[in-house]
Amino acid sequence: MSKVKAPLKIKLKVAAQGARLYFSSYKNILSFALFATFGYAFINALFDIDLLWTLATLDVALDLKLEAIRDVLFDISDLPLPNIIATIVMSALFGYVLSATFYVALKLKQKSGKAGGLGVLFGAISGGCAACGTSLLAPLLTAIGITTTSAALSFALILNIVGIALLLYSSYKVSLVIATTK
Repeated sequence: MSKVKAPLKIKLKVAAQGARLYFSSYKNILSFALFATFGYAFINALFDIDLLWTLATLDVALDLKLEAIRDVLFDISDLPLPNIIATIVMSALFGYVLSATFYVALKLKQKSGKAGGLGVLFGAISGGCAACGTSLLAPLLTAIGITTTSAALSFALILNIVGIALLLYSSYKVSLVIATTK
């Protein structure tokens, strides 16, 4: 049995149709928003895990502690603008890939493949700014000899772009699954 390969243009249209189908339900939009917010907070939490632990163990009023933790999880104003944009884009893609993957697995009873997990994992560890110390890959940069701020900023931005590309590919694959199973 032969399998005909569709041109990329057709596959992209089908994937766009899958994304439209996914976002046609308010429940899916809410799920996306929750996972995107979770992704944003998760990426920021990974950057400042030591600070979060210190804040959690401080002996202060609970409202002050929660306010400080909220500020750590949702503030990226100290990052350079390209890295801020990359973090926001990665969070949105992170939210779509996770929520759509759960949708495919739970509602459509299909497997979405390994592409979703790879994109989410790389997006989470590559986000942030290595020069500011908010990237999980900052120790890797030092190990391979990138120690100046400008080199670290450039390399961190490249890693952010690779993370976004992997998340885009994951989004494409999960959208294809949604479109072909509906």
